[in-house]
Amino acid sequence: MNFPNLPDLEAISLDISPVTCECRVWNVRHNHRVGALVTISGRYRHGSAGKEDALLIKWRLNQFYDLVRFHGLVVDCRHLDYHWGDDLSLQPSRWPLDDAPPFRLVIRPEQQDAFTYIEPEACHRFDLATALDEVHLCLKTLKR
Repeated sequence: MNFPNLPDLEAISLDISPVTCECRVWNVRHNHRVGALVTISGRYRHGSAGKEDALLIKWRLNQFYDLVRFHGLVVDCRHLDYHWGDDLSLQPSRWPLDDAPPFRLVIRPEQQDAFTYIEPEACHRFDLATALDEVHLCLKTLKR
């Protein structure tokens, strides 16, 4: 772009991280609840170098929640190359944690030690179908 009376405009990329997030939803028919699946892939940089990765993940989770207002969440990190890092959080900031919405984290067995510091082992699963089924069953039992 060239504007004669302005200095050169410099393009700035908002791609701050090699991490990607794919978001999907499903509806629970009988009580109008919504379940959500977020698949996080890519390479999470180690330590404080991963701060931008953590920011992107948190931003995407919050953006998704603001858009959909889901009632249960499964986060699939099997394709995330994560060993350790600062500030990683896998639940939306504005999610009503006091109501204990159903949450499952899907990881590979060799990732469990790294993710234990992020989310408690009680919500870890190694099989995506199991995690989706568990959250779906929890959502089915919620009142309208």
